[in-house]
Amino acid sequence: MPTSLALLPVFDALPGAYLLLSPALVIEAASAAYLSATLTKQSALIGRHFFDVFPDNPQTPLLQASLAQVVATSQPHELPRVPYAIPDPARPGHFVQRYWRTHHTPVLDAQGHVTGIIHAVVDITAQVQAERWLHESQAREQAARLAVAAQTEELAAAQRQVQARETFYQLFAHTPAAIAIQRGPAHRYEYVNAALQQFFPDRQLLGRPVAEALPEIVPTGLLHILDGVYHTGETYFGHEVPLRLAQADGSPNRQRYFTFTYQAYREAGEIVGVSTFAYEVTGLVLARQQRERERQQLRDLFEQAPVALSVFRGPTYVLEVVNPLMAAMWHRPVAELVDQPLFEALPELEALGLRALLEQVVRTGTPYQLQEWQSPATDCHAEPRFFNFMFHPLRDEHAQVTGVACVATPVTDQVLARRVSEDHAQQLRLLTDALPVLVACVDQQERYVFANQAYERWYGRPAAELVGRPVREVIGETAWARGAPNRARAQAGECVEFDAANYGPGADQHIEGSLIPNVQQGRSRGYYILIADVTGLVAARQTAEASAQRAHALADELRLANEQLTRVNVDLDHFVHVASHDLRAPITNVEGLLRVLREQLPGDLAQTGSVPRVLALLEHAIERFQLTLTQLTDIARLQESQAAEPVDLATLVEDVRLDLTPLLTETQAQLVVDVATCPRISFPPVHLRSIVFNLLSNAVKYRHPDRPAVVHLRAHGSASQAVLEVQDNGLGLDERQQAQLFDLFKRLHSHVEGSGVGLYLVKRMVENAGGRIAVQSQLDVGSTFTVWLPRS
Repeated sequence: MPTSLALLPVFDALPGAYLLLSPALVIEAASAAYLSATLTKQSALIGRHFFDVFPDNPQTPLLQASLAQVVATSQPHELPRVPYAIPDPARPGHFVQRYWRTHHTPVLDAQGHVTGIIHAVVDITAQVQAERWLHESQAREQAARLAVAAQTEELAAAQRQVQARETFYQLFAHTPAAIAIQRGPAHRYEYVNAALQQFFPDRQLLGRPVAEALPEIVPTGLLHILDGVYHTGETYFGHEVPLRLAQADGSPNRQRYFTFTYQAYREAGEIVGVSTFAYEVTGLVLARQQRERERQQLRDLFEQAPVALSVFRGPTYVLEVVNPLMAAMWHRPVAELVDQPLFEALPELEALGLRALLEQVVRTGTPYQLQEWQSPATDCHAEPRFFNFMFHPLRDEHAQVTGVACVATPVTDQVLARRVSEDHAQQLRLLTDALPVLVACVDQQERYVFANQAYERWYGRPAAELVGRPVREVIGETAWARGAPNRARAQAGECVEFDAANYGPGADQHIEGSLIPNVQQGRSRGYYILIADVTGLVAARQTAEASAQRAHALADELRLANEQLTRVNVDLDHFVHVASHDLRAPITNVEGLLRVLREQLPGDLAQTGSVPRVLALLEHAIERFQLTLTQLTDIARLQESQAAEPVDLATLVEDVRLDLTPLLTETQAQLVVDVATCPRISFPPVHLRSIVFNLLSNAVKYRHPDRPAVVHLRAHGSASQAVLEVQDNGLGLDERQQAQLFDLFKRLHSHVEGSGVGLYLVKRMVENAGGRIAVQSQLDVGSTFTVWLPRS
């Protein structure tokens, strides 16, 4: 009989629920209690694998491990609690939740081998549910205890809050600030301290709404603000708000000023009212208003003053007062200056040294005068304006310097008048010093008042030493006696002309002179002396006749030389034309022959030894020869007349820039163009383009290797000429190189391709048009080429 059948009566008699499993976990027998507990039948279990009958249970891994352990060790194993969902046959798709204590016992044969496993389960569902109910009951009890503790704490907190409120109320009672608490949407006064109550000594505030207790604030809009704070919780800050409050003695309402806050008052996190914290600032406001009135009176006084006035205060020299004349001197509206730091509003004054001057006045406490200071002009065409300044320190009640008062008096007319006088005197001296005649002025006592440089050359002493000395002492007794009649006539107001021989330091000198009376307001103040040394003229007149024949001969020689030079120039131009024309065809043939040679050479021979280098040198020589022919043609064309016409300079420069784009891109050079002040130039367009192209391309080609090339092209001009400037930061030139720069076929740098013709052509084109070109350069710094072109 199989073991399972033999054990079945035993299983049914036992109080528990059992299964008998084979070592392969196939169900061999099941007790009636097990079938009842699992809601199954024998037919559904016997012969089937244990986990095929009960699949997909969350505890399957635990059961598998336990059974495997029994088979492996031949020892029993127990799972103290296994939750198990039993399919409910009465409700398909539903499960009955059970809890088992599972015990696995091996069935051994005589040799100790496992021949089966008894799977015994005890239903502990009731026990588990009882434990769960106990835990839930204990949790409810703990929650109840916590709720009671929380209520106790809330009560204690409320008591502490009441106590704290009373403490704050006692503190508020002695605070000079006005404090109140308004509760509810009607803003009923719940608390008012003594400082607030004293503003309304005859009124009952507590328990009354604000609108009822203080009806005078309703028109001010403060009640609306209270509503906003109560509903939004946003604090409101009022600064120096004016209120007209009734007086206790019945006198008219008085304007008072308050700074205050309205802040939401919360209990348990909810807004229940608004707290007011206010203090009166009437005294401060009235004092400030009084100061403003006094300051305004001072401003009015300053504005009406006939001189420019300003006051600087504090370490940043804030402009406290600026009258219109001072603002006009600085070319700013008054509104842009008042209350602004001086050197922020007028930064240009710091560069003129005004900050150091003000610091000196503040540091020393000593006034400072600045004579004939020139006000910065708004543009280059504005007339200069001059002022005398007085900077005076301002002190506070402790004698500390806190500011500086500035008074400026216009002296433009005086300065310009003096400068005109000085200019006239300087111009007179420059004019007379440039004249080849002796010019002097003497007074009524016949002492020198003025003498020009010609007197220095004549008498061998500085002209300044003659001023104040008598004429008689300077010219000597002989000349003094001989000129007495002429001097008397000049003193009498007559113009006198004279000539003399053997006059002056030399024995063979000849002069011609004039004495011109200096008459002012009808009275003679002396006379002017004009003396011309005509010794050379006399000698020239004496030799003129002797040299007349030679002059005619020289003129004939010059005419012949000019004719020969003209023929040479014509021959030279003809040679240049012939050379550039006749040589072009042979060099073109050579170029073609070289091309044929390169095509005919076998590939391996063309790359053998020095052949590639020789071919490259030949090609380079042909290119250089063709470039030379082209430049000879350009030189020949310089003799051809080119008509000048108005050229738009910006357009021409942009065309040149396009031609230079590959070079600019390769070198990453920057070209900066400024031709706005001279947009058009009258010049032959082809020549002008060649000038600009040569100057710009040279500026990029001869760039410095240690820095990016930056080239500036500027143009400006006047009524008579236009000026082009090309400035670079390239290699630069020393003095020797500058002297050779414009020579034909002269190259100063060998590392750049060229023929030395470009700048020669530029110079010829400029000079042929009546202009000129110059260069200023510094080695390793850069060069500036300047071209002056006449305006037609």
